[in-house]
Amino acid sequence: MKKLSKKELENLVEIAKKHIYPVEVRGDLETRDNDSEDFLDVSVWSIKAALEAAYELGIESSQKNRKRKISLQTSRGQEEALSNLWYGNDCDIARFTDAVEDSRNGKELERNLGKLNLLRKFRLDRETDAMIRLRSQDTLGNVSYLTVTK
Repeated sequence: MKKLSKKELENLVEIAKKHIYPVEVRGDLETRDNDSEDFLDVSVWSIKAALEAAYELGIESSQKNRKRKISLQTSRGQEEALSNLWYGNDCDIARFTDAVEDSRNGKELERNLGKLNLLRKFRLDRETDAMIRLRSQDTLGNVSYLTVTK
């Protein structure tokens, strides 16, 4: 198990203070080597509320730290290099990745990619809670899909 950061520990103490009255009165979760101070009389509904809040905080934290996965495939499922989308110095992987990361939804992603000087134009094909898929067709009629896993 990884060691929690100072900020993460502070957040957990705040959750405990909010949901568990004896912790609020005590003010911290530090060991005091005194049974009357270290063993608290706590209701199960308080414990449940604190655990639910900590769980939600963990989900929120993991979503903030999750890096999106970007893949480009032909219509037949063959992987393509992202660098196939630009030529020379017209764009680069950093600008492309920033456009993806700065997008909150499919329409925004389509708009952000449209601002880049890409060799192909993308249109929103499908969007779910877990992914965004854009479709592109080159001048020869070859179809490619750009998929961003959230």
